[in-house]
Amino acid sequence: MHFSKLKITKHVVLFSFLCTLLATAYLAIKAYGSLAVLARIGAGEQLPAEQLQELMLGLSTIEHIASIIVVATAISMLTFLVWLFKSYKNAAFLSKTQARFSPYWAVGWFFIPLLNLYKPYQVVQDLWKLTFHEPSQPSFITQYGPKLIQGWWLINIANQLTSVMTNQAASQVKGITGQTFAQVGQQYLSLMEWMTLSSLLSVLVIAGFILIVFNITEKQQASYHQLENTLHS
Repeated sequence: MHFSKLKITKHVVLFSFLCTLLATAYLAIKAYGSLAVLARIGAGEQLPAEQLQELMLGLSTIEHIASIIVVATAISMLTFLVWLFKSYKNAAFLSKTQARFSPYWAVGWFFIPLLNLYKPYQVVQDLWKLTFHEPSQPSFITQYGPKLIQGWWLINIANQLTSVMTNQAASQVKGITGQTFAQVGQQYLSLMEWMTLSSLLSVLVIAGFILIVFNITEKQQASYHQLENTLHS
């Protein structure tokens, strides 16, 4: 087993997550911005044609952004799993503690239904503990890392639930037939409400990914340099 220098991998992962975060934040802003107008339509208010045209343009933009985010998220997760595999091997190499999972299972748990609701959380917690097994300079991240990961994963579960509700609301919107304009507005209002909440939670989850990748990679690099200096001294 050897140590993998993850400098390039880290930059690729962080860049992909950052792009996804910015797109998701923009989606949240656009979705939230449509709520007031949709609420007026849902209440039966007649709006000027210019305002309706602006709303339709905004909804079309939201749809395109959502499609981009799906692709960006897939790319981000792919790069993260590559990083996770290499980082878990590094942690096992540097730590004197036995790793709880193999690098292959560390990645594999993400693809098993139901088990992927909590096993990846255990993987990340174990990776953190293996990486920060040695006492280091006290900081907020090192002291509260495990609790932050726990909160991050709970937000991730909540985000998955809101994503399901968003998809259900989107399906209802696509199946709209024979309804009044006010009823259509109410359906879109529900969709935008769920999308706003889901997007905000996604921003927090992505920020968590970024913090985890950055801090673990930096700590592993520091530990490896320290090990090299010890061997050469």
